[in-house]
Amino acid sequence: MRAAQVTPETLFERLQATWDNARHGRTMPRRQDIDAVKLGGLLPYVGLIDVIHGEQIDLRYRLVGAQTTQSFGFNLTGHAHSELTAGRGLTTHFYDACKRCVETRQPQTIEIKDGRNRKDLPFSVSARIWPLSDDDDKVTCLLGGAIFQTPEPAAPSPNAA
Repeated sequence: MRAAQVTPETLFERLQATWDNARHGRTMPRRQDIDAVKLGGLLPYVGLIDVIHGEQIDLRYRLVGAQTTQSFGFNLTGHAHSELTAGRGLTTHFYDACKRCVETRQPQTIEIKDGRNRKDLPFSVSARIWPLSDDDDKVTCLLGGAIFQTPEPAAPSPNAA
């Protein structure tokens, strides 16, 4: 699947099918049940996020797709959400959706229309996350798919001197 063909709908349908097939009758699949080879051309849009349980959950970005890294303006891989939001608190639209996914053990959809990346450039994103579990009870990882869109730079005005 080439990048030009990837839409949020096709990404989410393929990831949902992957998640469903990997469950093998369980409520949630394990991280190791997700076969990256089967994702093929979707890998630039896919991420894995470890859930760190504690007084308040934290997230560690285990794998972040190239399209997300490019659009976000920073490689999140290996970083904790708390580290990236230090001084601003953990709460973001994304964090709230991840927390809901952990609590409900159900996939969650995220639509952000007015985001800003690390370089303060605007973006919008359609994303969905699915819970993964080592024991089919406690969510230990999240499978995510995201399509970022960045506005085209404004063309220079023909009257500009």
